Amino acid sequence: MLAEIRALQSDLHHALRYLRQTAETNMVANRFRSRKAPASSIERIGRRIHLGTPLGLGKPNHLVNEFFRRAREDPRIELRIFTALTLAPPHWDNDLGRRLLEPLSERLFAGYPKLEYFDPLRRGTLPDNIRVSQGSPARFQCKSHDARC
Repeated sequence: MLAEIRALQSDLHHALRYLRQTAETNMVANRFRSRKAPASSIERIGRRIHLGTPLGLGKPNHLVNEFFRRAREDPRIELRIFTALTLAPPHWDNDLGRRLLEPLSERLFAGYPKLEYFDPLRRGTLPDNIRVSQGSPARFQCKSHDARC
């Protein structure tokens, strides 16, 4: 039984290493494209943007962050982000929390850029022109930009 658990741990470790390397390679390539995409999108579709993102760690964070930056800097851009879940690295308040969460955070979030809208969403300080809807499609009907939507 112990050997099986160790084999599973080893498999998981190798899978996470592969995913991290793949993610880092893809992020470098996507970082360049993501800076240009919002400008051309705004040019083509206008300043009212509804941006849907996939669940979990599959979000193109560089692209989402660039749309967020542009909307934050230009209040004429109306940005609505639809997502099932916004993930961010855990944070800790003491040494015990750090020792427990830091290794987990390094494994799961290595190379994963933090979503820039996360902190303003959590604090309830999103600009009026930006709304984030999280959860099931039924919750996407929310009309407010506050974190409960």
